[in-house]
Amino acid sequence: MGSLTQGVTVVPLSDDFDFPNEFTWEPIKQTKSYSITGAMLVEVGTRQTGRMITLQGSDAYAWVTRAQLATLRAMAENPAADMTLLFRGVTYTVRFDYEAGAIEARPVADFQDPQPTDYFAVTLRFYET
Repeated sequence: MGSLTQGVTVVPLSDDFDFPNEFTWEPIKQTKSYSITGAMLVEVGTRQTGRMITLQGSDAYAWVTRAQLATLRAMAENPAADMTLLFRGVTYTVRFDYEAGAIEARPVADFQDPQPTDYFAVTLRFYET
């Protein structure tokens, strides 16, 4: 079982979330250009931060409760706060990625009288700091 922690607030998160961009991060950045003499110039560096982390649930798995979703939304109201994401045994220091749509949520089943225990399929988008 994973979790997202901000200060003393902890939201448990299932390890069943999909991690669609887990292997798309390229820590090495390279640019190539040509000098005025025609020689190729290659610059290579290692990125220090900025890895995108998307955790994606579905209507069939990796749900959060309405109460957990409310806590996640409250955590997202503090954009400068680092959070600790524990997912599948790996710890990341993250912040919500607002530009990509930090939190998407839809109810697994619609109810006229929503309860804190109702389930939501969510997608959470972070970047590593």
